[in-house]
Amino acid sequence: MEEVAARQPVGVSDLARALGLPKTTVQRAIMSLAEGGWLRTTGTEVTRWRISHRALSVGLAGIRGSGLDEIAHEEMRKVRDQTSESVHLAVRDGDDVVIVSRLDGTRSVRTYLELGTRAPLYVSSSGRAILASVADESDVERVLSHGVRRWTDRSLSDVAALRSELQRTRERGYALNAGEWREGIGGIGVAILDRRRRPQAALSISMPLSRYEQADLPGLAELLTEAAQRIGQLGEI
Repeated sequence: MEEVAARQPVGVSDLARALGLPKTTVQRAIMSLAEGGWLRTTGTEVTRWRISHRALSVGLAGIRGSGLDEIAHEEMRKVRDQTSESVHLAVRDGDDVVIVSRLDGTRSVRTYLELGTRAPLYVSSSGRAILASVADESDVERVLSHGVRRWTDRSLSDVAALRSELQRTRERGYALNAGEWREGIGGIGVAILDRRRRPQAALSISMPLSRYEQADLPGLAELLTEAAQRIGQLGEI
């Protein structure tokens, strides 16, 4: 399941090669997991597999029960208290990113995103932070190969432009979103890396675009990066 989660959507042949196991062995394991509701197909002409929502739900419950949620919550609180802005913790689910925890800002005008809100990896600051940290470039290209949707007038709808933005994200160490996903909302996100330097989640700040455009973005990125590093060191998703 870890390999499926890291490569999803993935075919049996590719998974067998990655694991160094016979294709028939992997096929049997896949079918058993699918029958149990842990994996699902993509519904495309060529059968590919991804983690199911049931597995995601269990994973989120594990986050809350493992102590990581408490670690993340404390770090999120520190960021929220220093910025007065809304702070979110998000995890990858296939080609999307899903918000699993949040602390609302304390300002009278603030952003609000419900738990469980999802967005394509390429469009939100959390998703871009995760996508830019993926070591397997073929995974990034596969995500972008599906094309991109224009969510607002500010959205990057050209794949080449998104590739360039992901490269800038890698170089500066944090992702930006200036009203490209939700109208009038700006965001900044950083990836939370596990002990093998793989992106497992993202921490982000969101705010009205009017404040975002005046904000000290590098300073906010530093706060998020320090918090993300502490979360990654003290807990593992």
